[in-house]
Amino acid sequence: MTGRDAQPIYPYDASSMVALADIHMDFPEVDAAGNLVNPPFQYFEAGTGHGSLTLQICKAIHSANAYAKFSGDPAKRGAILHSLDCNERHSKTGQRTIAHFHNGMYKSDVEFHIAESPSEWLENEASEWRALWPRDNEESGLEEKQAFLSGAFLDMGGFEKHLETVSKNLLLDAPLLIFCPSLTQVMDALKLIDANPDIRLQFVRTIQLPPGVGGGLKEWDTRKTFIKATGEEGWVAGLKLVLGFVAVALS
Repeated sequence: MTGRDAQPIYPYDASSMVALADIHMDFPEVDAAGNLVNPPFQYFEAGTGHGSLTLQICKAIHSANAYAKFSGDPAKRGAILHSLDCNERHSKTGQRTIAHFHNGMYKSDVEFHIAESPSEWLENEASEWRALWPRDNEESGLEEKQAFLSGAFLDMGGFEKHLETVSKNLLLDAPLLIFCPSLTQVMDALKLIDANPDIRLQFVRTIQLPPGVGGGLKEWDTRKTFIKATGEEGWVAGLKLVLGFVAVALS
């Protein structure tokens, strides 16, 4: 029900993608003076587009910003989403989507940025946001001191060019979700991750979003395997069996 400058991800599909990131947020911890005890969780989205995925990510992190609204201080946010697009018009469309949804209830959850690519923004303009995260990455087992993101979402063409940079900015165990229309793109990404040790990612699963307005989820078996018949390594790409369905009811 909004104007479209970019193809939206429909609500059920967008919410399913965010659910796969397994984000859990709570009212932030504050000290006796009313200051936040911990730095804000920061998430990254490349491809603002229509702002539909942006909206669902904001919904997941909004509870961490309850104190910012309660205290009246927008700087005291417990979580921040950085939404990036290379197209200024698309970015403005996404901003309108957020600003007009329920009187802008999620407006303070997100910072919109414009840059040519995720790598450009992360390597140049993200320094002020990176500074919010304490320099304790060595204790967390991370060699790089640039990691500050608790999760990332890539909904853009050519995402494989930026996997290495994005992975180095992800904190330990932070999820990365990639949305692409072709299974071939997924397989190419898996092969790239497998071949490049500098891409610090461990593949988890591939989920199919059927056509339509969020018709459901199907999991694909995409992995490297050993082929007994030939004695060589190969790649599997097949649809897993359907085990059942989930029903939801409201009183």
